Amino acid sequence: MEPKSEEVEAGTEPQLVCHPRAKSKVWKYFGFDVAEDEVGKRAHCRLCLAQIGYSGNTTNLYAHLQRHHPDAFLEFEKSSAPDSPHTHTHTHTTNTPQQLQNPFPQTHTHTTNTHTHTTTRQSSLEGRRQAEVSSAVLGFLCEGLHPLSTADEPFFQALLRTLDPRCAPPTAADLLSAALPQRHQQVRAVVAAELEGVSCCAVSLDLWRSETHGHSYVTLYTHQLLAHTPPPPPSSGLRLLSRCLKTFEVPADSAAEGITRALYEVFMEWGVAQRVRGATTTGSPEVLKACAQLDLPVLMPCFAERLNRGVHAASLVPGVQALLARGRRLVDYFQSSVVAAYMLQERLKQQGRASVGALVGERPGCWTATLTMLQRLRENQPAVTSVLLEDANNQALLLGAGEWALLEGLETLLTALRSAADMFCGSACPSISMLKPVLHMLLSTALRPRDGDHAELRDAKQAVAGALEEAYERPERVNMFLKVASFLDPRYKRLPFLTAGERAQVEARVLEEAAALYQRHTPSSDTPADEPANKKQALGASALPTADAANPLAVIFCQSGSGAETQGEFQAQAEEELSNFKAQKVLGLNEDPLRWWSDRTLLFPMLPRVLQRYWCVPATSAPAHRLFGPAGSVLWSKRNRLDPEHVDQQVFLYENTRTYYEPEPSCTDKDTTGLA
Repeated sequence: MEPKSEEVEAGTEPQLVCHPRAKSKVWKYFGFDVAEDEVGKRAHCRLCLAQIGYSGNTTNLYAHLQRHHPDAFLEFEKSSAPDSPHTHTHTHTTNTPQQLQNPFPQTHTHTTNTHTHTTTRQSSLEGRRQAEVSSAVLGFLCEGLHPLSTADEPFFQALLRTLDPRCAPPTAADLLSAALPQRHQQVRAVVAAELEGVSCCAVSLDLWRSETHGHSYVTLYTHQLLAHTPPPPPSSGLRLLSRCLKTFEVPADSAAEGITRALYEVFMEWGVAQRVRGATTTGSPEVLKACAQLDLPVLMPCFAERLNRGVHAASLVPGVQALLARGRRLVDYFQSSVVAAYMLQERLKQQGRASVGALVGERPGCWTATLTMLQRLRENQPAVTSVLLEDANNQALLLGAGEWALLEGLETLLTALRSAADMFCGSACPSISMLKPVLHMLLSTALRPRDGDHAELRDAKQAVAGALEEAYERPERVNMFLKVASFLDPRYKRLPFLTAGERAQVEARVLEEAAALYQRHTPSSDTPADEPANKKQALGASALPTADAANPLAVIFCQSGSGAETQGEFQAQAEEELSNFKAQKVLGLNEDPLRWWSDRTLLFPMLPRVLQRYWCVPATSAPAHRLFGPAGSVLWSKRNRLDPEHVDQQVFLYENTRTYYEPEPSCTDKDTTGLA
């Protein structure tokens, strides 16, 4: 604790000298009064001439300087580091008569070098702090998808000055000239290193429009299933990795040609042109045409887009359309009439159902909001009917028994579709492997017409089923792709929804690809699969190990076999591996298939390679939580604010500095929460 300092008498100014053996730089601000009887018992501050008790250490001096002279203390802290080797300070501490007469003793110092060093160090600290502030501001803007012009807002700059008055707030021009390009290059280098060793990948195209600026964009993602051999504990040997590569504007005049050209340039820029196994796309004709021109192996329709299209077709069924219109009018009446809303709450209290949620309306283009509206209407049916029966002017809003039955059937249908959507939102496992089982579940249960269904409900089910079958059942290439992806999942490998002949076709496809991979990656073959046959034979004959070639028995046992014999060995190895896979116990539906495969990399050397070629293709063109969850509307509203010239860099940083499966925070009200 600092002792109480004593003030000097007015009009008297002591003559101060330095400590004869001073080592601490704090003595620059203190000295001893030579006129005192006991010199060395009390130190005097050169700034305020206060007296501080001195007992052999500088603790009290530090405390006084920090408490009463914060600016001087800050300057002392900045210069407290050891002097630079190029700074030489020679101080003669011998007390001379001239020194006793001078309150600030003469010192022989290279003051120019010392001042330069202090100034340089201070500038370095300030520059580092300024860079930290700029980096934090850029992180805030990119993570929140805020326009860079936010940095120039007066209130935002006032906030930064309040937090740190010593640093000048960065402007949008400062961020554009240095911070944003530097951060973009750093993240881009990390993404490029991750893609360098990928053998195969898939892409997905998210088509979106900025209503604020009137521009359409395509955000391109790449997806790959990375393998580590052996798997590094505690992480899995197989893991999904998704990265954003680019966001480009879609030209209004020639959309398909512009998308095709942009995709080709991105593929070449990132070096994945020969490794793309497929693309997951929306139903946009321009996007489909662009992907078809690139001749990709498979074009996978987006499950969310097909589901939305089917529900939209079901809502256009005449009877369903009329029921939804009457439901909207009913909700609007109770939301606009204060008396009706009060009477509805009173009826609910009388019926002991006060906890039932309030009536909510629809949101345009959001079928899950329609589901919420139907659910609330059914829950409030007794109270709604009771209120309307007492209101002679609005009894026309009453729904008949058949309409309530149709409403309940539509609610059941949409609830089943939402449950299927939730399976994709809540799973971090590859979504493509469970797409075929989910489709079979929907087509055989919720979308299957039943006895007693209304004609309008049958037509609605048929509309949704038709949209899904058109996308996944009729295209043979897509259908086979989904079957193989499900077969390679140890949870669904029995394929109970297929016939024996279809299962045999799937196993034959897997066997063919595994045998081809054995031939390509066999340890005794160092030539690529696309080398000429004569070159392969020549290299194969001379590829014997040196130790085996020197053995006399090599003439008998190390002769290179014919191509048919070698191909037969590859086929036998693939058949053995496939047989072992089929003999394994079926994995639980809630277990992790990636962990299962990672734990068996030694037992199955080639099937995981086949797995990588299928499971890298996603089931949706964007993260499922954005397409099926309320966070999607939050993201879209944020992207609408971005400046067109910076949208690529900001979206790139936003997507690649967060996990692909990490949902965005939602600000949706609890009464209107629904899948988007």
